[in-house]
Amino acid sequence: MRLTVRLVLMTMLAMSLLTAAYGYLAVSREERLLKELMRDDARALGQMLEENVLLVWNQSGHQGVVELVRRTSVRSERLGMRWVPVAESRELARASSLEALSPAGWGEVLSFERRDPRGIARLHTYYPIQLAPSEQAYLEFSESLEGIEQFKRNTILQLVALLGAFLACGGFVTLVGVRLVGRPLQELVEKTERIGQGDFSGPLELRGHAELSRLADALNRMCERLSESQRQLAAESAARLATLEQLRHADRLKTVGRLASGLAHELGTPLNVVAGRAELIAGGQLPGEDVAASARAIKQEADRMAAIIRQLLDFARRGSPQRTTMDLGAIARQVLDLLKPLAEKRGVTLQLVGDAQPLPARVDPGQIQQVLTNLIDNAIQAMPQGGPVTVEAGHCRAAPADGQPGASGDYLYLAVMDRGAGIDDADRDHIFEPFFTTKRVGEGTGLGLSVSFGIVQDHGGWIAVDSQPGQGSRFTVYLPRES
Repeated sequence: MRLTVRLVLMTMLAMSLLTAAYGYLAVSREERLLKELMRDDARALGQMLEENVLLVWNQSGHQGVVELVRRTSVRSERLGMRWVPVAESRELARASSLEALSPAGWGEVLSFERRDPRGIARLHTYYPIQLAPSEQAYLEFSESLEGIEQFKRNTILQLVALLGAFLACGGFVTLVGVRLVGRPLQELVEKTERIGQGDFSGPLELRGHAELSRLADALNRMCERLSESQRQLAAESAARLATLEQLRHADRLKTVGRLASGLAHELGTPLNVVAGRAELIAGGQLPGEDVAASARAIKQEADRMAAIIRQLLDFARRGSPQRTTMDLGAIARQVLDLLKPLAEKRGVTLQLVGDAQPLPARVDPGQIQQVLTNLIDNAIQAMPQGGPVTVEAGHCRAAPADGQPGASGDYLYLAVMDRGAGIDDADRDHIFEPFFTTKRVGEGTGLGLSVSFGIVQDHGGWIAVDSQPGQGSRFTVYLPRES
């Protein structure tokens, strides 16, 4: 709407300026032509009277010439004639500052504009006549410029009327433009802004506006296609998230299967203690104090077994992602406790190093626990002869490698280091691909690192790998610090 008004105003301004300029130039041209015509008429009249003036001067002198001019003068408001001797011309020159009428300016036909006592502008033209070698005089022709003044006034009135007509036309065009162009354009702009904000509802209807109606119909069709694409994208995203969660849950269950063998030994010792204490109590051979001590031992070992089983069940349970502020060091200690039996069975020792201070991060604890479990389990399998696996937790400035999302800044990290066989250069670029594995048949599905990589990316981080064949590997998980 504002665009329509602005265009009309600019057009009207341009037309008004052009009209005013044309009027000014036309009036100036006509005024100049009329004045030139009046001078030419005065010169021609002076030439016609010059011979008679000389003849009368020679016969009757000054008075005779004055009488001749009086008789031949046209007595009207338009044209007047007067005899101006040189002496009078000097006085006239001094009184009117017309230096050209002095003897120094003799010989030229001169014209000047002056107003008479009634305020009417007149053009005075002076025609020089040489009466004798030392005697000169002027014929003064005076003609009213009232006609020119009236012409100028009429022209100005016409221009004002024309400008008024322009303004009226401009107002009409503005009203019509606002109705036919401005409002439809405003509705199209509002519809486009809603599309930019993701709102595809509310079809736009413009009737009787030709090209603008077709544009509105095209926008409506585009909104319908975008809305349908949005629904399909939402459905595909939901299916993808469901598939990822299924893969992550399957990966957890696979890890639980491997943990079970290690936990069997961990549960065996407390079970033997419980069975032995219960047999002593059932035999009735223990005094009262020993019975109470045995009962307390049974209760302690039962609590220990329940804690182990609860920890395993928590790890295996499927749950929707839920981020909360957690200490990465605490998550690392929980995972080490869970994997300790499996590591001892393989002859591997687990140790946690790094910052003792809390490392708060906004993460899903179960998912980060799953990532760390996969990395430590891979480190254990990479050392069939046993050895140390070190987990380091801390914070540093880091930047993702080329091709990975993220920006340089402060990050928290969890690093898993082993002294195993390492990874070949040819395999390092593929280790995060689904179902890619370098393990023997039956030892891995190739999903662990792929699932871990996806989880870390969902948290806004990345996994860096540093490995040399025969020298071990270091997997570092970088996660954003909590703001």
